[in-house]
Amino acid sequence: HPGSRAGWFDAVGTGREFADERFHVPEVVRLSGREIVLRLGIHGCMETTARHVHHKLTEALVEGGEPSGDAGKALELLSAFLKQTDFAAAREADPDVAGQTEAFVRIWRSGESVTWEKI
Repeated sequence: HPGSRAGWFDAVGTGREFADERFHVPEVVRLSGREIVLRLGIHGCMETTARHVHHKLTEALVEGGEPSGDAGKALELLSAFLKQTDFAAAREADPDVAGQTEAFVRIWRSGESVTWEKI
């Protein structure tokens, strides 16, 4: 039920929390070594948005030198998400992640795999 996620989103707030303060991308609501919350619909679907954020984070880390621990972990999490997720199946199962409307997804590591949910 979509309303069930509202409490979680309110609890973490809508303020931006970044692994590296130099990294500002409108698609990112929350970025840490533990989880990433992306705003879909600005650059398209979940896959395109994740690739865009991965590229921007990589670019920021290359320009800035040594990444902080959280920035490196966030990049690893995004890389694993891009490798492990069946995006075609996700778009087919939930049109909201296809990027036609604004939606939010939360990505986190669950054991050896990466999990996501729409919030």
